[in-house]
Amino acid sequence: MAARRPPQAEKLAQKKQEKKEQEQLCDPGVPFCDAHCHLDMVLEALKIPVESLAERIEAGTLFGPSFKYAINVCCFPRSLRAFEEMQQNPALAGSIYTTYGCHPHAASEYDDTLEQAIVQHVSTEASTVAWGECGLDFFKSFSPPEVQKEVFARQLRMLVQTQTRKPLVLHTRDADEATLRILSEGLPSDYPIHLHCYTGAAPYAITMLDRFPQLKIGFTGMITFKNASKTREAVAVVPSACNLPADTSAHLTLGSGPLAAGN
Repeated sequence: MAARRPPQAEKLAQKKQEKKEQEQLCDPGVPFCDAHCHLDMVLEALKIPVESLAERIEAGTLFGPSFKYAINVCCFPRSLRAFEEMQQNPALAGSIYTTYGCHPHAASEYDDTLEQAIVQHVSTEASTVAWGECGLDFFKSFSPPEVQKEVFARQLRMLVQTQTRKPLVLHTRDADEATLRILSEGLPSDYPIHLHCYTGAAPYAITMLDRFPQLKIGFTGMITFKNASKTREAVAVVPSACNLPADTSAHLTLGSGPLAAGN
């Protein structure tokens, strides 16, 4: 009969196993990208200076060794300078791409100066790959709904005027009807759109795909939440070619529902 390991050894072995499992969760072992993240918030939360970002990516200590690139979303005016500094760092070329836009929460801060900065980035930089995120959020309404709608429509006009055909990163929450109307008025039906962090139901997802066939729908770890059954139904009906998973770091985590276990 084999001798039983002392309790301390048992605990140590358990910790090693847990660490191994966590590493496997953090790094899938195959090349991956993050389609939507806010690196300024990630670095702030982890207390990592932006100057060390390239070194950490190269060493695989921040995102894991299988990380290939991330799309860094700048959508709040206060973050503009930090994003520009990251984008101008040659050591991050090919690892960090950027989008610029104005989030509906910050719609009240949108002005000509911010607009021209966004246009400049989108129009002239290959590493700026999209406009956004922008759209409507009537769930929290940090900016008045009418202001949100005006700023959203204005951004769509400017995006079309850039003639770049760069995708739109779309944020919409509790604003289905207004979002669809403004999009339909502002963009041609074949325009590429990333409907980011979708938390709605299946019927609206199908409506959006029918209206904009080039649209991709981003689902996040929120589908594991106990109250996300309607969004899981949307996952089931959205074609895999139109599904663009993202973690939206540093905002979202997995829930505690049955889908969260082991994911």
